[in-house]
Amino acid sequence: MEASGTGDRSLVMAELRRLIFTEERFLSDPDEAATYLADEGYAEKILAVVKPRTVEEVQGLITLANRSGIALYTPMPFGLEPLREGVVVDLSAMDRILSLDAKKLFAVIEPGVTWDKLLPEVEALGM
Repeated sequence: MEASGTGDRSLVMAELRRLIFTEERFLSDPDEAATYLADEGYAEKILAVVKPRTVEEVQGLITLANRSGIALYTPMPFGLEPLREGVVVDLSAMDRILSLDAKKLFAVIEPGVTWDKLLPEVEALGM
């Protein structure tokens, strides 16, 4: 199911809404999507911006992308330039520090953890 047709696009949007339940984590307004893009001219290529919080939500997005043929994009520092229709996957909501091991100098973190969040935790352990 390629997401190029209106019917297919509607099906993809319905599935995205099912995967990402809350409105603040599912952005379909082109103006909101534009904040992730290098140029507003790319907005028509973005179906939505989603902010998953769990591994299962990310897995669902990947399954949907494989089934529908839509592209998944991650935010870039200077904005995206999407080549085809797709969904921006903003992983910033996945921001938990899962474990820290001071002895092995090892941290397991989710992709949305920032340096500002990690550093105080690491310093508190003397790492």
